[in-house]
Amino acid sequence: ETYNEKHSIIQLAILDMIMPGINGSVLQQKLREINPKIRIIFSSGYSLQEEIQEAIEKGGNGFIQKPFKISNLAGVINKTLNTPEQE
Repeated sequence: ETYNEKHSIIQLAILDMIMPGINGSVLQQKLREINPKIRIIFSSGYSLQEEIQEAIEKGGNGFIQKPFKISNLAGVINKTLNTPEQE
């Protein structure tokens, strides 16, 4: 709901791969239906290599393993926002 209302000012979403009722890959698809240009970083504390690789192939922009340091998250965010969009 929040993204649907404020998508014009949100440039980036950080999605957990495992959430109650939905997973990160499905949520990525829903967000991209609203805004195909949204940048998405996935995060997980589990070893989900295949799922993460698939989500990135479907348009995810990055991944950070939990637990992470704020400085590492800042680096991933910076890289994601400063990488040119692919057409």
